[in-house]
Amino acid sequence: MAVVFADGRIQSITQSARARFPRDARVIDAAGKFLIPALWDMHVHTASPKREFPMFVANGVLGVRNMHGRRENVFEWRKRVLDGSWIGPQLILAGPLVDGPATTSRSAIVVRNAEQGRGAVDQLIRAGADFVKVYDGLSRESYFAIAEECRRRGFTFAGHVPWDVTELEAARAGQKSLEHGAALLSGSDAEDEIVKSRTVPNAIAEAMKTNSNFPVVLDAIARNGNKLLDRYNREKAKRSFREFARLGAHITPTLVTMRSGTFIDELNREANPLAAFSPAWERDRWKPDVGIVNANRTPAYIAYRKREYAAIEKALAMAQREGVRILAGTDVGTPFTCAGFSLHDELKWLVKAGLSPKEALRSATTYAANFLNLPGGLGTIKPGSEASVILLNGNPLENIENTKAIFAVIVKGKMLDRTQLDELLAGARREAAAGR
Repeated sequence: MAVVFADGRIQSITQSARARFPRDARVIDAAGKFLIPALWDMHVHTASPKREFPMFVANGVLGVRNMHGRRENVFEWRKRVLDGSWIGPQLILAGPLVDGPATTSRSAIVVRNAEQGRGAVDQLIRAGADFVKVYDGLSRESYFAIAEECRRRGFTFAGHVPWDVTELEAARAGQKSLEHGAALLSGSDAEDEIVKSRTVPNAIAEAMKTNSNFPVVLDAIARNGNKLLDRYNREKAKRSFREFARLGAHITPTLVTMRSGTFIDELNREANPLAAFSPAWERDRWKPDVGIVNANRTPAYIAYRKREYAAIEKALAMAQREGVRILAGTDVGTPFTCAGFSLHDELKWLVKAGLSPKEALRSATTYAANFLNLPGGLGTIKPGSEASVILLNGNPLENIENTKAIFAVIVKGKMLDRTQLDELLAGARREAAAGR
């Protein structure tokens, strides 16, 4: 095929033998290569935009959904990308997350009741956020007030499902995406019982109050998680997935970060070829004994995480078969994740879990663009669509890892060849070496 770009859009797609190019066109011989839409990472936490944004672009990730950021900087980042001051992906922004009073986030909007929940929605809309990110510690009253206010104002909310709410309740309330793998285990007969018991949030509240005994929290998570898995009901799970699909609730499993949290001991013993893209302060957080969770892991918790990951892998393909739209996201900002590179790993793990290469690609292209309801035909290659695409040396439908074999990235009709992409990566390594 011959694809003609002009004015930042795809002008035509024809058989190569019948192609007619404008007289002043730059013609790229791409015989034997493969064109795919630009990729989206639908779950990131950017910390260092000058280092990470070029890494996204060099990997063909031309859009990201930033799930949480301090209110004073993320909106400024978007301005700089849009005005051309910085090279970077298109940014869909949550701003600060919305959580309950026991939050551990220093930049969260703290909500204690329904009135404050509605106020948080208004605050984020006024600030320029694209959606509300809800979090674990919200009370039922606060959560459903946020859901109702978003519905009233036609605004999207997404994120974690709070401890006091079931996954299906969240989907029925209008939560558009359920993050990480928890929603894939929503077919357990024990779910309602566990939510009503409040075992984990009570343990968290006690640990936060005394600033100690965090292993008790992780043991509580393991006990509840094992109970969910012991009473997992496959037929009930299928019914849940069908309802998710009917309601338009998407799942972002973030397998990359689930793997890093599950197998952090094993990963820490291996050489990491991407370590050069992370500054020393970030690599320090990859150590198994650093951080409130990793440093307090118990044998029961470690064993549960491995059991949980295996169960999520099995459930993922079933959810997709029942019509649930899966979104590719990496949780960049967590240990052993790397901007841009980790999205390709996520596609690999999605295929290993049972998705076809085509479905994995859709999770990072067509499904992401449709979820975000973006104009311009993003996520597809057709006349009239934005000319943001990736030219690959290998066929990703034969081997999903061919998404890494990038010949060129085309950003709104501007081609970045392999030399230019490598220059972006070299600049990112320099930023990392400087500790930024």
